[in-house]
Amino acid sequence: MVRVVVHLPEETHIESMVSLLREMMDAIKMVYRIDVCLSSQELVQVLRTHIYQLALLDVQAESFAQVAAFLSRQDKTWMVLIGVKDTRDYFKYRPVMIYQNAPEYFDYAGYLYEICERLKERYQQFCIKSEYKVIGFRYDQIFCFSRNGRSIEVYTTQRKEPYRITDSIEKILDRLPRSQFIRCDQGNIVNYFYIQTLDKENRLCILRNG
Repeated sequence: MVRVVVHLPEETHIESMVSLLREMMDAIKMVYRIDVCLSSQELVQVLRTHIYQLALLDVQAESFAQVAAFLSRQDKTWMVLIGVKDTRDYFKYRPVMIYQNAPEYFDYAGYLYEICERLKERYQQFCIKSEYKVIGFRYDQIFCFSRNGRSIEVYTTQRKEPYRITDSIEKILDRLPRSQFIRCDQGNIVNYFYIQTLDKENRLCILRNG
C-alpha cells in the first residue's frame, strides 16, 4: 500500500488536491491511503508515527523547512513541493519533485497523474529466479544490476551480497521502467533514486549505498 500525506495552508485547496489525487490513484488501480493534515503540528506528529511514500507540501507552510529536513534525513519519502519560486533553494532536499509557479492548485492534474504513474512503477516488482526459488523486489529495493562474467549480479537493500542471475543486460533493461533506471555502460544498470554522483565525462557513477 502507498501511503500519502498532504499538507497545504488552505483547507479548500486540500479538498481539491485530495480529490484529484484519489481520482488518479483509482485510475491506475493503486492501493493507497491519504492522510490530510490541516496544521503544522499535526503534520509533524504523523510523520513521526508513520512512514509515507509520498508527501505533498506547500513551501509557504510554517513548518516546511523542519518537515523537509526530517524527510530528507529519513530518505524514504518522495516530496512534491508546491509553490516554489526559485528552484535553487530546494534541491538540497532529496528525494524531491519540484513544481514551480503553477497558478492554482486545480491545475495540478497533469502533475498528479505523472506522480501516481511513477509511484506505480516504483512499487511494482521485479522478479528473479535465485537458488531454485522466485524472489520479488520492489523497484525501489534495487540498487543496480552489474554484469560479472556470464552472470548478472543484482544488488538490493535486502542483503549485502548480490543475487546472481543468468540473463542479459538488454533483457533486464526491457523489464524495467526507464523513468527509474539508467544504463550507465555495457554492463551496468543503476537506479536513479540511489545515484549520488554521475560524472559522464569520466564515466563514473557513485551510488548512495557506497
